[in-house]
Amino acid sequence: MSLPDAALRPAPEAASAAPASPWAGAARRMPLISPEDLGGHGTRDSLWVAIRGKVYDVTGYLAKHPGGAAILLQYGGRDATEVATAAHRGSTLAAQLMKERCIGRLAASSQQGAETRSTGAPSSLGDFDDVHSALASVQLASELAEDEGEVVVSGEQALLAVADPLYRLLRADPRLPGVFKQESLTEMALALRQFLSVAFSGVDGMTEGLPVELPSITVSPPLIEALAEELSALLSEVFQRTPRRPDSSTDPLLDAFQVLREELRDHPRVLAFRALLQAAVPPPPAADKVCLMAERDLAKAAAAASENIDVKNFGEFVLDAQSSEEVQSSWAAFLEGAASREAAGEAVFSALVDSAPNLRGLFKTPRAVMAPRFMNGLSSIVAALGEPAELKVFVETLGFRHVDFEVTVPHLALFQDAVLALLGSELGARLTPGARKGWRMALDYIGGALIHVRLKYGERLRTIASSWAIANSRDTSAVEARPAEDDEAVCSDLEAAEAKVASRSAKADRMNVQVPRTFVEMFRFNSMVMGFSSHTWMAQVLDSFEAIVENAANTQRLQEECDVLSLHLAQCRGKGGSQQGDMELQRFRAVMLASLRSLLPQDWSSTHETAWVWLWESVEQRLRAEVGKPASHERALEGFIVGLTEGEKGQLRRGLYQRFFAVAPKGQNFFKQSTTRLHFIADRVVEMTLEMYRQPKKMVEDMSALGLRHVAYGIPTDLFPPFVAAFVEVVRDLVGASGAAAGEKATVEESFRWSLGLISRILVRTITEGSTIVMLAINVNSARQLRRAVVHAPRGSRAAWMLSVQVGTESISPLYSALERGSLEAAGAVLEDLLTIRADRDRYYYGADELFARHADVVNRLILDAPELLPKLFDGLVWRARTTEQGRRRVNYYLKHLLQTADGEFASTLRWLAKANNPKLACHPIVVLLSETLWGRLVNRTFLLHKSWFIFTLLVFILAQAVLSGPTMRLQDGPVRGWALVVSRSIIYCFNLMSLLARLCRRCVRALRAGETRRILGGSVRLPSFLLEDWQESFSLLLIVVLCLMLCLEPLLRCISSDEGSIFDVGAVSCVRSQSRGLLVAYSAASAVAMGLYFLLLLDLAAVSTRLSAFVLTCRHVVPEVLLFLVAVGFAVLAFSCAVAALSQSHEDFRGIPSSAVSFARIAFRMFNRDGYDSMQRREPALYTAVTFFVVVAGIFLGNLLVAQLNAAFRSVHEDMDGFARLNRAKLIAAWMPSVSARRWKSFLAQLRLEERLEFNDGDVGMAGGLQMFEPASAHPTTVESIRRFGGSTSPESPWPEEEAGAGISEEDRFDKLERTLEKAMKRKSSRAAGGGRGDGGARRGRRLGTDGSSSGLVSSGGSVTSLR
Repeated sequence: MSLPDAALRPAPEAASAAPASPWAGAARRMPLISPEDLGGHGTRDSLWVAIRGKVYDVTGYLAKHPGGAAILLQYGGRDATEVATAAHRGSTLAAQLMKERCIGRLAASSQQGAETRSTGAPSSLGDFDDVHSALASVQLASELAEDEGEVVVSGEQALLAVADPLYRLLRADPRLPGVFKQESLTEMALALRQFLSVAFSGVDGMTEGLPVELPSITVSPPLIEALAEELSALLSEVFQRTPRRPDSSTDPLLDAFQVLREELRDHPRVLAFRALLQAAVPPPPAADKVCLMAERDLAKAAAAASENIDVKNFGEFVLDAQSSEEVQSSWAAFLEGAASREAAGEAVFSALVDSAPNLRGLFKTPRAVMAPRFMNGLSSIVAALGEPAELKVFVETLGFRHVDFEVTVPHLALFQDAVLALLGSELGARLTPGARKGWRMALDYIGGALIHVRLKYGERLRTIASSWAIANSRDTSAVEARPAEDDEAVCSDLEAAEAKVASRSAKADRMNVQVPRTFVEMFRFNSMVMGFSSHTWMAQVLDSFEAIVENAANTQRLQEECDVLSLHLAQCRGKGGSQQGDMELQRFRAVMLASLRSLLPQDWSSTHETAWVWLWESVEQRLRAEVGKPASHERALEGFIVGLTEGEKGQLRRGLYQRFFAVAPKGQNFFKQSTTRLHFIADRVVEMTLEMYRQPKKMVEDMSALGLRHVAYGIPTDLFPPFVAAFVEVVRDLVGASGAAAGEKATVEESFRWSLGLISRILVRTITEGSTIVMLAINVNSARQLRRAVVHAPRGSRAAWMLSVQVGTESISPLYSALERGSLEAAGAVLEDLLTIRADRDRYYYGADELFARHADVVNRLILDAPELLPKLFDGLVWRARTTEQGRRRVNYYLKHLLQTADGEFASTLRWLAKANNPKLACHPIVVLLSETLWGRLVNRTFLLHKSWFIFTLLVFILAQAVLSGPTMRLQDGPVRGWALVVSRSIIYCFNLMSLLARLCRRCVRALRAGETRRILGGSVRLPSFLLEDWQESFSLLLIVVLCLMLCLEPLLRCISSDEGSIFDVGAVSCVRSQSRGLLVAYSAASAVAMGLYFLLLLDLAAVSTRLSAFVLTCRHVVPEVLLFLVAVGFAVLAFSCAVAALSQSHEDFRGIPSSAVSFARIAFRMFNRDGYDSMQRREPALYTAVTFFVVVAGIFLGNLLVAQLNAAFRSVHEDMDGFARLNRAKLIAAWMPSVSARRWKSFLAQLRLEERLEFNDGDVGMAGGLQMFEPASAHPTTVESIRRFGGSTSPESPWPEEEAGAGISEEDRFDKLERTLEKAMKRKSSRAAGGGRGDGGARRGRRLGTDGSSSGLVSSGGSVTSLR
């Protein structure tokens, strides 16, 4: 690589130039403003100030400046760098806001200007646009001075702290003349960054595109000088050794850095440079210095905080009763004015981000998720203002949740001003001075607590989380299964156990014990080695330990886990030894620490030791407080409940709701059930308080499930505290009225309060965790809100958001919850979103697999609860191409989950659809394909084989009953005919009847076991439901009855027992005919009925053709109309027969009622002799008139009415005729699938090749699980692309791009948003016109900003950040 001549020639101008840092970025061309021009703008009409070499126009900001207009006017037209740095020290917000007001650069003095023009490079960080980097450098320089010349920094600040002074020294080094060019400052900064990144971490992060995790480093002037010396020598050597290239147009310094990175990477001086940096990385702090470092951080934060925010101490916050009441009243008024709780949370979040747009980056969670969290957090804080201990626990939990966020005093100031500005805008005069003061005090307390917890406990919590993750997922090769080490805090009785460690571990090695991989395995191993394996209580603690560790940052949840654990330990008391006190809890700590040391042999340090000991001491303290109490509480509570009389129970039920509704009137909107139901709930709650002591594990699971059900009910969690308080007060009154001792009364009340409080906390936690934005959308049945909710979901878990809400071991389905509540609009939106195919460059996303994996019975559930959503489900399982190929369209039917279950068995989809009896659904293309595929490839063979046997038995029955027994049989009555008759009837009775009877019995047994029965005859008789639902089964039962009757009446049996000789000698037919006539008539009638039933059951064969089946079904649908016609004709016949019988006439065909009825029936069916009408007209004119009238009624009126009814009935079923035929086929498929062998079923699935991915277009391979077909292009024309494709990132963790959000926004959404914006603007305007009550907040904030500089940003008097334009 050749360098230009300028790299080798000295340049004294460059050597004498003042060093400048390009690390913040290349300079932007801005106009130069002379000091004279600056001085001419120092009035209210035109006000400029200079800060760090830049000129800012703050004319329009005088009224909004939090520090007041006076300070700006005082320094107007002058350099205000000193006072601005003092006021906004360490602030990035102020710098970003000031950047928008920058109008140029302040011209330097003549000497400095000459240097700048000669070198062409900026002289300081102030000459660059990246004010954030400049301020960071200034802050580092200040910390270096305060900390006696050195400071420990990390991340980007570490890189900046080294690069900035290093660059200055390089520019001043005489060995590097003329190598800096103005036009390549950005490239030079990038090259220096790459080189330092390699030195820091050994990875060229900029080249490989990888983020570089920069370590902490101790920066000091000697270190910078040593690094500059090494780097200058390296660069000089590169300039001397590398031949120059005349055509090179790049900066020689850039070329030199490239040589260092690529060619001289292992040069001794490069290695020495790296060694200097690595030596500056401080070692991990010792355990005894962790608290000192935290105290130092707290002291620094306290120095930067205002006088009202205490970050050094964290105690209970006590607010006077009047202020507390006013704060709660203002919050209640704010909630009442909002459209909903969700809208109120959205307003709070919007107020914050609108007042400080730069804070958007702090919120990684989507807006739709953060708004409810703001709402719930503020509501909980306001509700706990009267309970200092409860408030402290909640705020501490809040602080633990924010340990990974850089919460600062300026952030807290912005949040406080945003909340007060919102309340002032919404409430106006209703936000009293006392309420405003109370809000400020409460928010100051919360802010100080957040900073205190982060600085004091943040590192411990991060250490616990990281080490726990390693301990449960580390490879075996990195784990040392060494014996447990003794803990210093373990008492003397553990020392004896440690002596056994070596021998027992050696024995374990000889027995080839498997190396433990996880904490649980290692804990059990170490407890066995230390002789504690017989302590059953340790197993209980171990079962709860994972939940304890995972909730170490959640004080409320940690207390809940410890309370439940104390119940478990109370049940185990005495099993692990005679004592269950402090000694055994320390034993667990010893085994725990030993296990963690074994799992983290390389990573374990004193920091880990301190963090885990701190966690266990916190748990141990909570467990000590409850040792021995559960047993006494259980006894006292059991005695109280058992001793309640019916009168006392009634008093408890009534008093509970009276007090609860008095304290929380809005609870009446949720407890709307009958009085008996409410009393049942009260009794159940009392029972649960006792069951919590007896069966804690089961009760926790039941309470989690109950809480998830309350999520679907939309129960506000703020109703639980007044409910518990009302219940406890009623119990106190009942206990006080009893004659028990004072100590016993206190124990009963305490036991009831403790148990009910634990139940309440579990329910509140479950409801809070389960109230996702998807569930909130379902509760209001809003498809629009649901689409907005899921748009923020990561694309890889989008389906899981809509199908499962998991809380602990319990889960609830948002989709099924919507169906149960009747929120069909939201349920339809869920199905539509799940079954929409989305794609990026890497993969396709389709929720069908997740839907059926979570809800295998979703088809049946929709049939029962929302049949109108089934077409949407089926439509989502079909993809059609937008384009056609030679008049055909490609169609993918994803029917895998409709065909088979997750275990590979036959799915019940067709059985559910047949039971629904909806012909429209049966004609859906995917259902048609499913049924046709099963019928044509699998079921028809089994069906026809079975029907062939039935046809054979029918032929045998015809032969036996109609051929061999008939008089037209040419075969003489002898032995051959007799044998044929006996064999045929034996086949009927022994095979056909027995097979029918056995099949019926099997189905009846299965139905009875499954409870599928119906009551008939007033409920006195129960029959299997299939006998009443399927006409074929009913006719089969009737056929069995008739065949049994025929067997009882069988004449051949009597001939065999006859003494007249053998039927083969006498003749079978002759013997039969010799029986009594009555027997033969009854037998022949039964035989005729059986023949008809055989042929009716043969109608199943019509299923081989859908057209034939449709015709049969149509006939079946019109039969009722014919029956109605016959009933009407019969009524007319009866009426006219009676009338004619009373008529004076002597016609021989109409003598009496029976004869008349027969004659009228023959007339109605046109069977009457026509000649009879002539004689009747001549002899009996009255009779003739009656007959004529009957012909009009029966023949003309009823006949034509029958035709009309048949026509109407046919038209009603004609459109659905094909659907009914397919339903019939679906029933047959569902009925005959159990008869298909497993081998044939597996072969059938293999032929379908459902595991192969289907193409969308040529070369575009999509998802598996379906069949691809081609249909005519005109069958289902579509012009819309069914697949939604997106560019950009392909990470499954990222949500779909913003186009997805816009796709679900309707015109109504836009108008609603515009209306809310206008209302908000009007409220603010009216609030300002009325005084608003917000000026004091801004002035107070401004005074604080102008004095101690603890806050940042240009904050307006209304609490909002205004852009400087």
